[in-house]
Amino acid sequence: VGLVTAGYSLFSFTHNLELGYRIGKVGESFIEESPNRHALRSRLIFELDVTLKTVKEPVHSVVTLFHDRYDSAMLAGDVGGAMHSLLAYCIGALHAGLELVSLSKFFVAC
Repeated sequence: VGLVTAGYSLFSFTHNLELGYRIGKVGESFIEESPNRHALRSRLIFELDVTLKTVKEPVHSVVTLFHDRYDSAMLAGDVGGAMHSLLAYCIGALHAGLELVSLSKFFVAC
């Protein structure tokens, strides 16, 4: 959690996107290995996925992550994180130019 937050802080305060993104990716790899990864994913949706990844990676590849983040947040019991994922998914999908039909499939799955 600390590495991802540090990467986000570097990006926010110094505008050093490359270093912030790399530190965030290291933090993400630690999160994926953690037995508590669902709770950690739901806590870091904004810092890692919404901010660092959407600025650095293509929007289409990031949008697909939000459904997984929604599932992780719901498994962890974090309804706020799940709703944040849902909002990020909708905004990212509309920005990426996805059809509204694909958005409705996501809502039905929720």
